[in-house]
Formats: sequence, structure tokens, C-alpha cells
Amino acid sequence: MSRRCEYIDIAKGLGILAVIWGHIIVGHWTGKLVYSFHMPLFFFISGMLFVKEKYPKFGPFVKVRARRLLVPYICYFVITWALWALFHWVSHSPVDSYWAPLFQIVLAQGSGQFIVHNSPLWFIPCLFAVELMYYPISKFKDVWVFVLSMTVCGISIALEHSFGDSYLLTLPWNLDAAMMALPFYAMGNLWMRHTSLEKVDGWIHSHFLLSIGLVLILTAGLVAATFHYPGISMGYSDYGNEYVFHARALLGIGSTIVFSSLLAHTSFIPRLRNYLSWLGRVSLDIMCTHVPVKGILLLALAIALESSATAVGRNIYYALAVFAVTLLVVTVMVCWIDRGRELIRAKKCNG
Repeated sequence: MSRRCEYIDIAKGLGILAVIWGHIIVGHWTGKLVYSFHMPLFFFISGMLFVKEKYPKFGPFVKVRARRLLVPYICYFVITWALWALFHWVSHSPVDSYWAPLFQIVLAQGSGQFIVHNSPLWFIPCLFAVELMYYPISKFKDVWVFVLSMTVCGISIALEHSFGDSYLLTLPWNLDAAMMALPFYAMGNLWMRHTSLEKVDGWIHSHFLLSIGLVLILTAGLVAATFHYPGISMGYSDYGNEYVFHARALLGIGSTIVFSSLLAHTSFIPRLRNYLSWLGRVSLDIMCTHVPVKGILLLALAIALESSATAVGRNIYYALAVFAVTLLVVTVMVCWIDRGRELIRAKKCNG
């Protein structure tokens, strides 16, 4: 992999670490911090990587993106639902319905906590919806791309203020979140219209001290905003002030991308850099697998301590322990998944 792509993988790797941490820690300012930018980061990077010239027609674009997003979404949805149902059946845990969460595979609405067995799965069809919305917009000139994406976002804000949860819970694929995320995707793509991944990486590398200062300033702004404004969650369509939400997210996105480029050029702890890059390449798999793992670990620790999972998540030291073990377990799991895919591909090639 070329270095200009490595920093994007590292940024995604840092983003997925933020996702895991945000799903473990409870009531700590670092949780609010990562929630303010981790999902917008993935939408922004997806926009950076979108190249319309590769897909001159809408149909082939939909087929490619459906294969890369919806196929793994369906597989992970069904598998994690089956494990969730089996666990609750064996442990005789009370559930409202075993089948209702499975039917969410079509609606895929995260706002009402409907995907109880694996909540982060809302992101995948939401990203797919963002890409479907952006494709026809992308043919316009820059100013109109920006105006149209912001208009779509504004419509979602207006509907939310007018109808509240009754509006949010009726939209499939978290379309409300997709409309809010569209400007991030558009800004990432518009940026790449006037530069390239390689040029961005080269500029950051050649302006090392300035880039470090930029990371510090952006991060300081994000931390200050974290303490000043309430926490947010795109999955549950909880944004607080929507305009402040976008500004906070851009601070985190900018800081993460610049820091990732700096890290990609350093020889400091190369194994850590390579691991973060790998995490970025398999971030979709980790997104889909970490919640069941961290849930079991939190529950096991809570039982051992005669406490609750929420109480464990509120303790920073216990949360760090669960985070470390979750990362270890999902790393092993995803390595197995990757190896299985390689074997399947090899059989297809040999066949």
C-alpha cells in the first residue's frame, strides 16, 4: 500500500478505536469527545475516496456499493442476531421479542434502539443511503454540490424540529442521519476535487511543525467544545445544536487526518503504525463485531464484581481493561474472518 493511502487507513483505524471506546465508557468526557466526531470522520473519508469517474453510470455504482456494504451488513446482522437470541434463550433473560430485532434488517433504524443485538450496524445502510443521495449531486459544480448537500441537511433539521421522534422513527436506513451526514461526505469529496490524497499527505509531511500546531489547535478546540456542549449520537439522532455538531465534527476530522499523516511518516513504533493501518483496512468488520464482544466482557466483569455493566463502564480503569480485551478478541476474530475470505477467494480462483 502506498504511503498516501496509509494515512487514510490510519485515520480509519483511529476512528474505529474511538468507536469501541465510545461504546464502552459511560459518563466520561472522553466518551463525549469521541462521539462528537467518530462517525462524521467515516462519512468524510468515504467522500474523499469516492471517484465518480470510476462509475459513469448509476446502476453499476449501486451494484458495487451494495455488494461491498449491504452483503456484509446482512451477514453480520443475521449472525449477531442469532447469537444474541441464543444467549438470551439459554440464560432465560427477559426480552420483549426475539423476532422484532431480526425484522429490523430491512428498516435498519437505530434511533429508537431497535437494533438491540448490534447497534452499530445502523451505520452501514446509512452510508449506503448517503452514497445513493450523493451520486446524482456529484455531477454538479462545486458550489451547487455544497448548496444541495446543505439543503438536504437543512430539510432533515426542519423535519426533526417539526415532528421530533415521530419523524425519526419512521425513516428506514437512518435516513435522517444520512441527510445530516451528507455534507461531511460532500466536503470530503469536494476537497479531493481540488487536490489528491498524495498531495495532502505531501503538504502535511513538508510542513511538519505547522501540522503539529494544527493538530494541537484543532484538538484543543474539540476538547473545549466537548466540555461546553452536550454529548451527541448520530445513531440515535441526538445532535444538540446541529450547526455546532457539524463544526465540532470538522475539528475532530481535521485533527485526525493531519495526525494520521504525521504518524504515517514517522518511524516511531512502526508496529503500532502498521496495526492502526490494519485496523483501518478492516474497520467495517470491527464495527460489526465489537459490540457483542464488549457486551459479554462488561457483563462478565459486572457479575464478578457483583455490580452492573453500566457501573463497570463508569469506572475508567475497568473500562480501559474491557477496551483492551475487546480489541484483542476482535483482532483475533477479524484475522480468522480475513483468512476465511482468502481461502474462499483462493478456491474460486482455482475453480
